[in-house]
Amino acid sequence: MANRVQNGGRRWATLLVVALWACVGQASGRIERSPSPATGSGTEARPLTQASDWQAVEQLIAQRKYRAAAEAVAQLRGQAQVAGASAEWTRALVKEVQLTVALGGVETAVRLLRETPWPAGKVEQTVLTLLYGHSLARYLDVYGWEIGQRERVATADDLDLEQWTRAQIVTAIDAAYSGLWAERDAWGAEPIGELAEYLDQNDYPARIRGTLRDVVTYLWVEFLANTAYWAPEESHTVYRLDVAALAAAEASANGGQHPLVRLAAVLADLERWHRAGDRPEAAFEAVLQRLSRLESNLTRDADRTLVRRYLESALTALGRHYSWWSMGQAQLARMVQSEADPDSLVRARDLAQAGRDAHPKSTGGRRCASLVAGFEAPGLNLESMSSDGLGQRSLLLRHKNLATVFFRAYALDLETTLTENQDFNLLPDQRHIEGLLARGEPSHRWRIDLPATPDLRQHQTFVTPPFEEPGLYVVVASAREDFRREGNKLLAVDFIASDLVLLAQIEDGRVRVDLRSGATGEVLADVEVALWRLEYRASHRRLRTARTAGDGRAVLAADGGRPTAAIVIARRGSDVNFERVWLGRRRQPTPSDTTEALIFTDRSIYRPEQEVLWKVVAYDRSMARERLHAAVGRAFTVELVDANWESVASVEVESNDFGSAAGSFTIPSGRLLGGWHIRTSLGGQAQIQVEEYKRPTFEVVLNEPPEPLRLNRRARLVGEAGYYFGLPVVDGAVEWRVSRRPRYPEWWGWFRPIPSRGEELVAGGETRLDADGGFALEFTPEADEREAREGVTYSYAVTVEVTDAGGETRSAARTYRLGYVAIEARIDSDRGFFDAGGSVAFEVRRADLDGTPRAGTGRWRLALLEPPAEVTLPADEPVASAGGEAQFRTPGDALRPRWSSAYVVTGRLRGWRAGSPIGEGTVEHDDDGLAVVDFTALEAGAYRLSYETDDPFGARFETQHEFLVAGDTDLPL
Repeated sequence: MANRVQNGGRRWATLLVVALWACVGQASGRIERSPSPATGSGTEARPLTQASDWQAVEQLIAQRKYRAAAEAVAQLRGQAQVAGASAEWTRALVKEVQLTVALGGVETAVRLLRETPWPAGKVEQTVLTLLYGHSLARYLDVYGWEIGQRERVATADDLDLEQWTRAQIVTAIDAAYSGLWAERDAWGAEPIGELAEYLDQNDYPARIRGTLRDVVTYLWVEFLANTAYWAPEESHTVYRLDVAALAAAEASANGGQHPLVRLAAVLADLERWHRAGDRPEAAFEAVLQRLSRLESNLTRDADRTLVRRYLESALTALGRHYSWWSMGQAQLARMVQSEADPDSLVRARDLAQAGRDAHPKSTGGRRCASLVAGFEAPGLNLESMSSDGLGQRSLLLRHKNLATVFFRAYALDLETTLTENQDFNLLPDQRHIEGLLARGEPSHRWRIDLPATPDLRQHQTFVTPPFEEPGLYVVVASAREDFRREGNKLLAVDFIASDLVLLAQIEDGRVRVDLRSGATGEVLADVEVALWRLEYRASHRRLRTARTAGDGRAVLAADGGRPTAAIVIARRGSDVNFERVWLGRRRQPTPSDTTEALIFTDRSIYRPEQEVLWKVVAYDRSMARERLHAAVGRAFTVELVDANWESVASVEVESNDFGSAAGSFTIPSGRLLGGWHIRTSLGGQAQIQVEEYKRPTFEVVLNEPPEPLRLNRRARLVGEAGYYFGLPVVDGAVEWRVSRRPRYPEWWGWFRPIPSRGEELVAGGETRLDADGGFALEFTPEADEREAREGVTYSYAVTVEVTDAGGETRSAARTYRLGYVAIEARIDSDRGFFDAGGSVAFEVRRADLDGTPRAGTGRWRLALLEPPAEVTLPADEPVASAGGEAQFRTPGDALRPRWSSAYVVTGRLRGWRAGSPIGEGTVEHDDDGLAVVDFTALEAGAYRLSYETDDPFGARFETQHEFLVAGDTDLPL
């Protein structure tokens, strides 16, 4: 949809850059480009070049003879310049820049445009300055890292391009847009016209983006929206923007404001111009771009929701009868799609359907149709255990928008497959599977009817293969019953159905194999175990076999040849399984004695011209006996190395009776700052930092809150800035920000998925220091109290930066943890379990949410837990749903994969029901927040110790701790 600059024979994925009439000014001052004397008034002279000349150039380009083509074009440019042929002159200069870029000379192309005279005509100036600005952007993209290392040069002289900093280049590009945009009323209504020859035309309808004013505005918007060109402080302060004002187009353009503020103002100006000209669809496009650009840069859900509501209002105001309404519906669907609500995809699909049905042949209608197709497209993925017992749910389908999946399984012999393969891919690969589908007859066929997925999201369904005999199988899943590739999704896994579980380990040149039954865990005796050596591009070889003894163990001699991959195969009748091992040992180097050194400095940061005091401790290391000795009387060199790894100074020293030597270096000025090193000829090095720094003159402190902080209540924080000599900082600006991060209890993940929420900026602002150096800030620590009631707490990190009248900036930071209650307690024990009849004791520590111990009263209750009637494996423990997701949950969503290794005993016990209390009481916490709860003579079993306490606001904190008392009782854990 976008206009693009034609440059270097390639399409740069950016919008057209239309620049100043006169030229771009660089950051240190404006460069006014004068036309060549040969151009006169800019009136077009008779074309000097012929069509055959350009045909020859195009032929050279087609033959990739770019350098010859560039030389030919330079000659054509010179002829046109002498003759004053403006169009030919411009055409040749543009082509010369393109070829220079194609030859890898982006910087040369920029220089060419800066140093070569331009024609005086407005169209020609526009085209060339467009190319100049775009070339600057390309230069910044290509050499961004090198440009980022440059330091700004303060001078009134015209700087060479190699001295421009990133900020200066960005300022120059921005000046091009803003300068041309300032002239929009003079030419804005004109169509693209003569510029079309130099543009990669977009496919926007002329009624939407057909004027020069549209082109210039949207190109400037594209530049302003590119966060790669933003300064760090601009990226970091998006949270401080007035989103409601920007969405409602209440902001004004100002060169010193945030890029998003300027972007919104520029598009608001275009919207007003189109409305004044009775072009409602073009005006709506400006609104659509403003809102979509804002939404893509916002991080707070509330802000994104606000922008979405403005778009809904704009769509209503435009009216469904306009075809560009469907384009707005497509963008609205994308916004809704990114929301976290369980039904967000359904709502997004419905919005896209409305846009598709309203104007099916329009650009927006086709875009909506594409979105609908994506939402409703079937999805299928297949995972499996590598091996599992018969009759288990060993396969996992992840699916959406699919009613049925068809399966074929092919039974193979493991050793035959192993013999046929001649690489380290032991099981059937893609080529083998394709052959099975084309020629083989499956041993099993079946189908699975999948549950509906009305939320359009992926869900999971577990599959139990209908195998009756153990062995190696290739399982293929298909969305079509005929298993054709066209219009289908085919997935395949290798799967071994087996009761054999083997563990193979290398010990003292031998392979030790332990064999167990997967169903019962019993040892398996008298089972054949074979060791196979794997060869690459050759048949794998069986080395030797053995049979397991009564303890289920077999020992095989490892191959004494070169190190190689191998496998151990266990077979009992048709039941077979294997495990990989590594044979042979790599040759270890013979230990040798070495001399090494430890290096110490008096501090870690220095300024140029300062002295570095160093000390070296040299020691001998005896590798054979693994002992260290001081290296006495050892001569060695100590060297100072700068940030470019160039030697600055060195000295010869000799270690004393304690193996040490000391000295100093003076850091010279005029060298690169950064990480320097001190190293010795014995080895070892220490890094120091060489910086030009200024000692701080004042500090900033965030004090204790005047009132306790609570969730969803206005919070007031105070602080102060004071000089180190004792007086307050009375004149200074204060900038502050607050970020929030949720913290979930450790048991949360045992019963429900933990949302993936990162740190979120929630508040910020500016204020000033008062006459006493103090400041205050206020914000509301908002959070979901429903989650807080279930134990979720929130960390609010407050950062304050104070800048005094002299420009010095100091900062302070503090974190406040808030929850539904202001007090919490932790039950601790140094025992994992207790013995029946013995002493059982727990420490209970009471503290506020920031970890400060708090005295107070707590209440406890002890109950014996009732085990469930049936034993369930860890993988069979149900998975809890998260809130609104329950309405779309399928049966498989509540199950864990059998290969999941997550298992916590205390998490398992938390789900057991507690019987009647067998003891209760109160405890008093001391000033360290500590209290002890102890019991004697508890019988074997599982117990729950429950504890509760009240915070100063009357809210109750509750926690519990499950523990085991061991005895003769078997518990279903």
